[in-house]
Amino acid sequence: MENNILLEWEAYEFPEKQRKPDWFWAIGIIGVAGSTATFIFGNFLFGIFIILASVAMMYFGSTKPKKIKYSILQKGIIHENRFYPYERLKSFWLIDDGIEKKLLIRSDKTFNPIMSLPFEEDEIGDQIYDTLIQIIPNEEIQESFANKIMNRLDF
Repeated sequence: MENNILLEWEAYEFPEKQRKPDWFWAIGIIGVAGSTATFIFGNFLFGIFIILASVAMMYFGSTKPKKIKYSILQKGIIHENRFYPYERLKSFWLIDDGIEKKLLIRSDKTFNPIMSLPFEEDEIGDQIYDTLIQIIPNEEIQESFANKIMNRLDF
């Protein structure tokens, strides 16, 4: 499969965000206050869930992004070491909003049908477009509502 590579690039899976200690304090205070309230009202299971969710948010909020290799092949796309054949891909759309540059791909998957593949250089974006326009349709794709919320919450 190596000799069928049309385009390859590497990019961080998400932009690194420098969080101040205030962000972690806010998550901790909200988590403690929320779990305390649920304990007072007798909902212990939900209180434990709030504590675990707060700890998970702090953990993932401090995680550094890793660099991922992406490949466009003659028969499909490799995203996070998984191969997606073109038969399962419906369309693509490139986004460059000044903050992030990414390739959105709509697949036929039922759960999470939109894949987001970041790229860092404008030249790579042009090469992605020139390569994929010959293979799958280019149509506007919106990011999922969950991704928009996570970006808004600074994740």
